[in-house]
Amino acid sequence: MNPNILSKEEQVIKKRWEGPIPSDDASYVEKTLYSLSRKNNDDFSVEDLRFIILQEIGLDIYIPKAICVLSQNILAEGDFYEGDLLSSVLQVPTSFWQDHEELRCSVYDLICKNEAILLESELPKRVKRNVLSFIQSTEGNNLSSQ
Repeated sequence: MNPNILSKEEQVIKKRWEGPIPSDDASYVEKTLYSLSRKNNDDFSVEDLRFIILQEIGLDIYIPKAICVLSQNILAEGDFYEGDLLSSVLQVPTSFWQDHEELRCSVYDLICKNEAILLESELPKRVKRNVLSFIQSTEGNNLSSQ
């Protein structure tokens, strides 16, 4: 394989960063995006996934990666709190889920499978509300498509 050929994943993040190297006074977002543009996608941490998903960059690539992580640990934790990766996934715009029904179903199945863990966890109330809202919207979509 030609080392100069970038994978689709690498193209997504590298295309996002076409500017100069961020200065010391650049924002956290700029510095982090620059850092991620230099990182191999296979080396992305939970925090990297959480961050890139919240930036709504390459969702069709990074949501499946997040689902893989969440299938191992529904409460996977980045830099903020237990379950913050799930929280970022649940904040993805509705339009994405409408175009990626199979991914929506995968997240829904993970939530249902891990319901007891989620209920017993100390997730922030806002995240628990987002879980409930995601379940209701998914069940509503399933009912309306029948």
